[in-house]
Amino acid sequence: MVFYLPRHTQWVSDEKIVSDKTLNLLLNEPNDNLVRSDGSHNAYQWDYIDKDGFMIKGGWGGQALVVNPN
Repeated sequence: MVFYLPRHTQWVSDEKIVSDKTLNLLLNEPNDNLVRSDGSHNAYQWDYIDKDGFMIKGGWGGQALVVNPN
């Protein structure tokens, strides 16, 4: 299971699971060479990341993991 949750004490664990540096990399530093004109890319295994950090990873049979950073 993957948890990229900045509010770690509310939902998952008593200690931080993902560092601020890693969160910043995932949310703010996509590789421009991988971004398509519609905003989608496969950097770091995400199928779509928009300018506000909203992330989607498609799954099998139409399932998806959706992360809203707000």
